[in-house]
Amino acid sequence: MRTKIALSVFLTIALSYFNVDIIPLDTPLKYSSLPTFYSTYETLDRDLFIRNQGTANTCWAFAANSLLEIYLLKNHGTLENFSETHMIENSPIPTSALSGGRFNIAMGYFLNRIGPVDETGIQNYYVKSYVQANDDMNLTKQLIKKHGAVVTSIFYDISRSGFFSEDTSSYFNPSRSNPITHDVILIGWDDYYDRNNFRSKPQRNGAFIAQNSFGNDWGQHGLFYISYEDVHVLDTNYAIDSVEPMTQNSNVYFYDETGVTHFEGFPEVEEIYGINNFISSYTGTDQVEYLTGIGIYTSEPDTNVTLFADATKFDPKNTDLNVPVGQITFDLPGYHRFDLETPFELIGGAPFYIGAKVSGSGPFVFPIEAPYPGMDYEVFASENEGYIGSNFSSGEYYSIFEFRNQGSLAIRAYTVTK
Repeated sequence: MRTKIALSVFLTIALSYFNVDIIPLDTPLKYSSLPTFYSTYETLDRDLFIRNQGTANTCWAFAANSLLEIYLLKNHGTLENFSETHMIENSPIPTSALSGGRFNIAMGYFLNRIGPVDETGIQNYYVKSYVQANDDMNLTKQLIKKHGAVVTSIFYDISRSGFFSEDTSSYFNPSRSNPITHDVILIGWDDYYDRNNFRSKPQRNGAFIAQNSFGNDWGQHGLFYISYEDVHVLDTNYAIDSVEPMTQNSNVYFYDETGVTHFEGFPEVEEIYGINNFISSYTGTDQVEYLTGIGIYTSEPDTNVTLFADATKFDPKNTDLNVPVGQITFDLPGYHRFDLETPFELIGGAPFYIGAKVSGSGPFVFPIEAPYPGMDYEVFASENEGYIGSNFSSGEYYSIFEFRNQGSLAIRAYTVTK
């Protein structure tokens, strides 16, 4: 005991001499000008969103639907109750009530416009874009405050003791040897939440306010606290960024049925091009189909994207691209839809192409869907759908089908017929 006191005094004097601030453990770390406490349920009624997955392994579906429901009420004033059963039974990546899942499965379901549908089978909205935060406390809080909630993934095993305290409804996993097993949503935070409330003690105060899918009788009426120092809580968090009302005259063209699997490129090449050929599905004569937007996934912040389109088929033997239809820097990773300032008229039943030039901090920045190690489902593609390259004007491109077996480019075309 004497040695510890002496060492403590020595460190205090030394740090003071070098003008190093000594921060007590009960002082919350400041990450920005955000408030020290925030909860989306200060303005929304949480009883509208508490759900119970029962004994099924469907936390991912409940978390994704709750994320969207909260976003819609907070940002659009619309109350919805979406069907998890419909999502599970109609997801482009095969799932069941017992198989488990993850957020990208739900996003494939949303972005393919299969859902969401309410409990009566009616679909009123499409998801337009989502963003993600990777190991970023400040950004995670900003997304919660702006969008109402984020989805996060943690280790949760009801048979394991030492992580969840029923007395305080608090949770802390200090070890990465415990893998991610459960999706929940974060709806707020408390920088002063006492570290002593956790069964395993983190070093500092502070916790996110989380919502589980175990019903109103679990935790604090369905809510609980996750320590800021939990090893998984900040790994990757997702937020719905924008939605649009469902319309009967809109369409989306894509080949990446299950969404992006990974990002491709060429070593030591800063700009990657990708082109998708599509054929207009409108065969009528009384209306015109217009290209109104292009969607693309990004893997890192500050990704620069230049977009191309033309009402013709991209010919590998003639590599001249049409003039750009848009240029943008996407601040955050995620899926983004860029709306064209001037809709692009298509020819009904005829080919057209969309394309993108993507650059970021590294070479592997172009989103594709293709077989990848660790995947537990299959993907399929056809020849002549798309092309990837580093310099199309000099002929340095490849069929994505040949470049990656069964590969497809994960860029999408949005149209309206009127």
